[in-house]
Amino acid sequence: MRFYLKLIIIFILLIFFIFPPSFIHLNSIKNLNNFIYAQSKFIFNPQNTTIAIISEPEGFTKINVSSEILKGILAIKKEFPISLILLTPESYEKVSNQIQLAIESNSNIIIGYGKEIKNEFIKYADENPNIFFIGIDMFSNDIEMDQYLKNNNLKNLNMIIYKEEEAGFLAGIFAGFLTKDYNNVSNRLNPDNILGIVLTKMDDSKTRYIFGFKLGVLSVNKDCQINTSEIEDENDFYLIRKTTSSLYQNNVDLVFQLCGKGSAAAIQAAYLGNNFIIGYEYDQNIFAPENVVTSAIKKISVSLYYYLKRSFLFGFIPGVLRLGIKDGAVGLASFHEFDLLIPQQIKDAIFTVSNAIAEGKINIPFVSMTIKDTEENIINNNNSDIKNEENNSNSQESEETQSEESQNSTEDNN
Repeated sequence: MRFYLKLIIIFILLIFFIFPPSFIHLNSIKNLNNFIYAQSKFIFNPQNTTIAIISEPEGFTKINVSSEILKGILAIKKEFPISLILLTPESYEKVSNQIQLAIESNSNIIIGYGKEIKNEFIKYADENPNIFFIGIDMFSNDIEMDQYLKNNNLKNLNMIIYKEEEAGFLAGIFAGFLTKDYNNVSNRLNPDNILGIVLTKMDDSKTRYIFGFKLGVLSVNKDCQINTSEIEDENDFYLIRKTTSSLYQNNVDLVFQLCGKGSAAAIQAAYLGNNFIIGYEYDQNIFAPENVVTSAIKKISVSLYYYLKRSFLFGFIPGVLRLGIKDGAVGLASFHEFDLLIPQQIKDAIFTVSNAIAEGKINIPFVSMTIKDTEENIINNNNSDIKNEENNSNSQESEETQSEESQNSTEDNN
């Protein structure tokens, strides 16, 4: 696995020098990895703390983010004697009614998800400084995030976002290995070495997923062909299904789908054609257990659990928190019934790469569709970090070799 790790590091280094990406770091938020920018803390006694969750309009279903938030809160409830209130708005337009109800119910912490309620969250946080608000994935694009960082200094609001590029990278490692070296494990794969991506209307989040996916694929399978199809409307289920089917008809082994509300249509295409597909955002195996091999996911329930546990112990801090593999917040979903099918070599590679990212040996850059870095080329800085890591690795191997040679020489002399 060390050999694969070295190849991946060298490949990333070459990619950034030879083919610099069109989407580059956002300088003003490059320090998001340093946890949170604000300093003041909220201290809550769990025994006297009420947490309210504002769900999406469809409620707490098995196939939405609200259910993942609830899982995280229920896990924390087993350890801390908190009270819990669940609220579901009739529509996003009426979400303010539920936030107001949470406030009137003496909630100490209010948690919500999605770009649709961001403005309401900021408004009520500003008006209720004694209540702590937690917003998950509330920025519709990086411009909004940048403006929030520059213009807001609310002491009672924390925004949690995720490193989609790292989840995409692991999905790429998996797909790249499977289609090239292990396509003989199933008759649903073929030797043509072709992968596919289907998405609805590109945004910053999908940009990072796709960037990471392609980088992961090409780092282990440089000759792989990646076909990409984009549909404008995520509600056009017929076109999503048809487009996904067309990818499979062109000998694509696996499709990485990022179709938002149309995800079920893309997965249905895989189901109808008896093909493999990779989901995203959350574990989408539930849609088609015999077709969704894995998903590039945000581990919202896990990350929220650890965030709340740490905050109850050390205090709630406002700001923006960007979580990744190191935080246990993104990764690949279970292989479920495919677990015996997936070769151990692929699992080992994913484990090794995950550890390397967590330890900082591999750095998948933050990329943006909507914002360009005009002050400095941070990609070059990233290249230097990777090159230094490579040099350190080579130096360590050289020292080990010299030590072994010295030991052998001593033994020979004896």
